Amino acid sequence: MDDNELADLVQKNLKDQRYLVVVDEIWSSDVWDSIRGIFPICNNGSRILLTTRETEVAMYAGAYTGEGHRVHVNPWSPPEIIYSSVIFLKNI
Repeated sequence: MDDNELADLVQKNLKDQRYLVVVDEIWSSDVWDSIRGIFPICNNGSRILLTTRETEVAMYAGAYTGEGHRVHVNPWSPPEIIYSSVIFLKNI
């Protein structure tokens, strides 16, 4: 399956659905431009959560929707990651 077929499949399956998509580690606005059109705009409360280390990308993506919220997160040290994973898994 090539990229276009995958994009069509994703768009077809998300159309008329309420969805939450997490897109992790977007490094450039060009990459965001290449994938943002895949997700249908249904005005039904669907959301896309984008993570990036690049402030410019975050601002660019937020400007596209007008609804962007920027949250600064400090990198966790390994003990915090292990502790958070344990809490998360206990709550499942």
